[in-house]
Amino acid sequence: MMIMLKKQKNKINGFTFLEILIAVSLIAILSSIVYININPEGRFRESRNSQRDADIHELLQAITLYKSDNNNQLPQSITSLTRDLYYQIGTGSDCDDLCENPIINLENTCLDLSFLSNNGYTTDIPIDPGNNGASALETRYFLSLSTEGLLTIGNCSEEADINNITPQIQITK
Repeated sequence: MMIMLKKQKNKINGFTFLEILIAVSLIAILSSIVYININPEGRFRESRNSQRDADIHELLQAITLYKSDNNNQLPQSITSLTRDLYYQIGTGSDCDDLCENPIINLENTCLDLSFLSNNGYTTDIPIDPGNNGASALETRYFLSLSTEGLLTIGNCSEEADINNITPQIQITK
Protein backbone atom coordinates (compact mmCIF):
# COMPACT_ATOMS: atom_id res chain seq x y z
CA MET A 1 0.00 0.00 0.00
CA MET A 2 1.34 3.24 -1.05
CA ILE A 3 0.67 6.35 0.86
CA MET A 4 0.75 9.48 -1.12
CA LEU A 5 1.72 12.52 0.70
CA LYS A 6 0.31 15.76 -0.55
CA LYS A 7 2.43 18.79 -0.32
CA GLN A 8 0.62 21.47 1.45
CA LYS A 9 0.91 24.92 -0.08
CA ASN A 10 1.66 27.78 2.16
CA LYS A 11 -1.32 29.94 1.36
CA ILE A 12 -1.36 33.39 2.80
CA ASN A 13 -4.75 34.96 3.08
CA GLY A 14 -5.05 38.54 1.88
CA PHE A 15 -5.50 40.77 -1.13
CA THR A 16 -3.18 41.09 -4.06
CA PHE A 17 -1.69 44.41 -5.05
CA LEU A 18 -3.88 44.52 -8.15
CA GLU A 19 -7.06 44.03 -6.13
CA ILE A 20 -6.10 46.86 -3.77
CA LEU A 21 -5.21 49.12 -6.70
CA ILE A 22 -8.57 48.51 -8.36
CA ALA A 23 -10.46 49.17 -5.11
CA VAL A 24 -8.60 52.44 -4.47
CA SER A 25 -9.20 53.57 -8.07
CA LEU A 26 -12.93 52.92 -7.79
CA ILE A 27 -13.12 54.84 -4.52
CA ALA A 28 -11.28 57.80 -6.08
CA ILE A 29 -13.61 57.86 -9.09
CA LEU A 30 -16.73 57.66 -6.94
CA SER A 31 -15.39 60.37 -4.60
CA SER A 32 -14.78 62.78 -7.46
CA ILE A 33 -18.29 62.21 -8.81
CA VAL A 34 -19.79 62.87 -5.39
CA TYR A 35 -17.56 65.96 -4.88
CA ILE A 36 -18.73 67.51 -8.14
CA ASN A 37 -22.38 66.61 -7.57
CA ILE A 38 -22.53 68.12 -4.09
CA ASN A 39 -22.64 71.64 -5.51
CA PRO A 40 -22.04 71.64 -9.27
CA GLU A 41 -23.00 75.28 -9.79
CA GLY A 42 -20.60 76.33 -7.04
CA ARG A 43 -17.81 74.37 -8.72
CA PHE A 44 -18.57 76.07 -12.04
CA ARG A 45 -18.49 79.50 -10.36
CA GLU A 46 -15.13 78.68 -8.79
CA SER A 47 -13.85 77.56 -12.17
CA ARG A 48 -14.95 80.81 -13.83
CA ASN A 49 -13.35 82.85 -11.02
CA SER A 50 -10.11 80.93 -11.52
CA GLN A 51 -10.25 81.78 -15.22
CA ARG A 52 -10.83 85.45 -14.38
CA ASP A 53 -7.79 85.43 -12.10
CA ALA A 54 -5.68 83.84 -14.83
CA ASP A 55 -6.97 86.42 -17.33
CA ILE A 56 -5.91 89.44 -15.27
CA HIS A 57 -2.46 87.92 -14.73
CA GLU A 58 -2.22 87.32 -18.49
CA LEU A 59 -3.09 90.98 -19.18
CA LEU A 60 -0.53 92.20 -16.66
CA GLN A 61 2.10 89.91 -18.19
CA ALA A 62 1.32 91.24 -21.69
CA ILE A 63 1.68 94.85 -20.50
CA THR A 64 4.94 93.97 -18.71
CA LEU A 65 6.29 92.37 -21.91
CA TYR A 66 5.29 95.48 -23.85
CA LYS A 67 7.15 97.66 -21.32
CA SER A 68 10.30 95.54 -21.55
CA ASP A 69 10.32 95.92 -25.35
CA ASN A 70 9.68 99.69 -25.19
CA ASN A 71 12.27 101.19 -22.82
CA ASN A 72 10.15 100.47 -19.73
CA GLN A 73 7.36 102.71 -21.02
CA LEU A 74 3.67 101.86 -20.67
CA PRO A 75 1.57 101.91 -23.84
CA GLN A 76 0.30 105.35 -24.87
CA SER A 77 -3.31 104.19 -24.51
CA ILE A 78 -2.63 103.59 -20.80
CA THR A 79 -0.47 106.63 -20.03
CA SER A 80 -3.09 108.91 -21.59
CA LEU A 81 -5.74 107.75 -19.09
CA THR A 82 -6.96 110.08 -16.36
CA ARG A 83 -5.19 108.86 -13.23
CA ASP A 84 -7.13 106.99 -10.53
CA LEU A 85 -10.17 106.41 -12.75
CA TYR A 86 -11.30 102.97 -13.87
CA TYR A 87 -11.70 102.03 -17.53
CA GLN A 88 -13.31 98.92 -18.93
CA ILE A 89 -11.08 97.09 -21.38
CA GLY A 90 -12.76 96.76 -24.76
CA THR A 91 -13.08 98.17 -28.24
CA GLY A 92 -16.60 99.56 -27.78
CA SER A 93 -17.69 103.14 -27.29
CA ASP A 94 -19.98 102.89 -24.26
CA CYS A 95 -18.22 101.19 -21.34
CA ASP A 96 -19.72 103.01 -18.34
CA ASP A 97 -20.85 99.92 -16.49
CA LEU A 98 -20.87 99.35 -12.74
CA CYS A 99 -18.58 96.86 -11.07
CA GLU A 100 -20.16 95.45 -7.93
CA ASN A 101 -17.17 93.89 -6.19
CA PRO A 102 -15.46 96.21 -5.54
CA ILE A 103 -18.01 98.91 -6.30
CA ILE A 104 -16.47 100.87 -9.15
CA ASN A 105 -18.06 103.22 -11.64
CA LEU A 106 -16.32 102.67 -14.94
CA GLU A 107 -15.65 105.57 -17.27
CA ASN A 108 -17.65 105.86 -20.49
CA THR A 109 -14.54 105.56 -22.66
CA CYS A 110 -13.34 102.02 -23.30
CA LEU A 111 -9.64 101.16 -23.09
CA ASP A 112 -8.58 99.42 -26.29
CA LEU A 113 -5.71 97.01 -25.62
CA SER A 114 -6.13 95.02 -28.83
CA PHE A 115 -2.64 96.13 -29.93
CA LEU A 116 -1.29 93.72 -27.28
CA SER A 117 -2.75 90.74 -29.15
CA ASN A 118 -2.04 92.24 -32.58
CA ASN A 119 1.66 92.53 -31.69
CA GLY A 120 2.00 89.10 -30.09
CA TYR A 121 2.14 90.08 -26.40
CA THR A 122 -0.92 87.94 -25.73
CA THR A 123 -3.03 85.62 -27.86
CA ASP A 124 -6.33 87.42 -27.25
CA ILE A 125 -7.72 90.07 -24.98
CA PRO A 126 -9.73 88.00 -22.48
CA ILE A 127 -13.49 88.24 -22.22
CA ASP A 128 -15.30 87.41 -18.98
CA PRO A 129 -16.15 83.68 -19.04
CA GLY A 130 -19.49 83.89 -17.25
CA ASN A 131 -21.06 87.19 -18.25
CA ASN A 132 -23.39 86.80 -21.23
CA GLY A 133 -23.09 90.52 -22.03
CA ALA A 134 -19.29 90.40 -22.24
CA SER A 135 -17.67 90.69 -25.64
CA ALA A 136 -14.63 92.25 -27.25
CA LEU A 137 -16.55 95.55 -27.06
CA GLU A 138 -16.98 95.31 -23.27
CA THR A 139 -14.86 92.56 -21.72
CA ARG A 140 -15.94 93.15 -18.07
CA TYR A 141 -12.26 93.57 -17.14
CA PHE A 142 -11.03 96.96 -15.96
CA LEU A 143 -7.75 98.84 -15.69
CA SER A 144 -6.73 101.86 -13.64
CA LEU A 145 -3.47 103.78 -13.50
CA SER A 146 -2.82 105.45 -10.14
CA THR A 147 -1.09 108.78 -9.61
CA GLU A 148 1.85 106.75 -8.24
CA GLY A 149 2.08 104.85 -11.54
CA LEU A 150 0.62 101.57 -10.25
CA LEU A 151 -1.58 99.53 -12.57
CA THR A 152 -4.70 97.84 -11.23
CA ILE A 153 -6.34 95.24 -13.40
CA GLY A 154 -9.48 93.47 -12.26
CA ASN A 155 -12.79 91.89 -13.12
CA CYS A 156 -16.32 93.19 -12.70
CA SER A 157 -18.21 89.88 -12.73
CA GLU A 158 -16.85 87.84 -9.84
CA GLU A 159 -19.16 85.15 -8.57
CA ALA A 160 -19.74 83.86 -5.05
CA ASP A 161 -17.89 80.67 -4.24
CA ILE A 162 -19.40 77.60 -2.61
CA ASN A 163 -19.30 79.41 0.76
CA ASN A 164 -21.21 82.40 -0.72
CA ILE A 165 -18.15 84.64 -0.46
CA THR A 166 -17.51 86.79 -3.50
CA PRO A 167 -13.76 87.33 -3.97
CA GLN A 168 -12.25 90.50 -5.37
CA ILE A 169 -10.38 89.46 -8.46
CA GLN A 170 -7.84 92.18 -9.11
CA ILE A 171 -4.12 92.77 -9.04
CA THR A 172 -2.12 95.95 -8.48
CA LYS A 173 1.46 96.28 -9.58
